[in-house]
Amino acid sequence: MAAIDLLAYVAEFAGIGLGAGILGVPAWLAVGLALLFHSLMVLTGSYRSYERIALLLSVALFTFVVLVLTAHPDPGPGWAA
Repeated sequence: MAAIDLLAYVAEFAGIGLGAGILGVPAWLAVGLALLFHSLMVLTGSYRSYERIALLLSVALFTFVVLVLTAHPDPGPGWAA
C-alpha cells in the first residue's frame, strides 16, 4: 500500500512538472511550489481554506468547459490529430 501511495505522489508531481513545462514555467519551480502547498496543508491541518481554494478552481474549470461548449467548436481538427 505504501508503494502505491509513493507512486501516486510521484505521478502527481510528474504531471505538475509536465503541465508547468507546457506553460513555460520551470518544472523545478512548479513542483517545489506544489510540494510546499501540499506540505503546508498537511502540517497546518486547516483543510477548510484549502478546500475552498480547490472548490474555486473547480468552478473555474467547469466554467471553462461550459464556455467551450457554448462556442460550438468544430471537432474535426481535434479528431484528426
